[in-house]
Amino acid sequence: MDKVSKHAQKSNESYQRLMDAAFKVFGQYGYEKASIDLLAKEAGYTKGTFYLHFKSKEDFFLEFMDHKLSVYKQNFLPLLNSNTTFESIISQGINIFYKLSNEDNWIPLFFEFCSIAVRNENVKERMSIYYREWFKLICMVLEKGKQANKLSANLDLDITSRKIVAVLDGYNLQNSFVSNGYSLDEVEQLIKQILELD
Repeated sequence: MDKVSKHAQKSNESYQRLMDAAFKVFGQYGYEKASIDLLAKEAGYTKGTFYLHFKSKEDFFLEFMDHKLSVYKQNFLPLLNSNTTFESIISQGINIFYKLSNEDNWIPLFFEFCSIAVRNENVKERMSIYYREWFKLICMVLEKGKQANKLSANLDLDITSRKIVAVLDGYNLQNSFVSNGYSLDEVEQLIKQILELD
């Protein structure tokens, strides 16, 4: 293996170890109290290694969010490319979303970070990109529904994808505070109403 390959391998390894450390550190301390020192130490590196990959803690967390989205896609996209019914894709997609949202204390972390994004223009722009990726993924699902003649040919994919994300975000937010909030079945029914599947 040449020097360039070894360097790339070490760089990939340190990046992945920092991402893995994030689950534990953010889960234990929350976003505000999770310092770069703690993240680097948990991964087995120095702050210098952290800064080889990331400009700041905000930059790191945005990458971490992208990582979570990537994991969702890895779990979800095979469904989209299968012969599963459209209704089953919706149901399983919601269940995967819920499962991944509840891992590693993700929901309180996400909303804690949202409060930072509201006041920071750079972070706000990156969050906007993150949401556009979610909209794009949902539009792919809706397009499949149109092709299967399960959805109206006139359905506005962009607006509908935003409604679905609003329902999912609202579900996570309410269930963080309200006991006996909406169940996943109710969320699924609401999304099906938006899609006029009932």
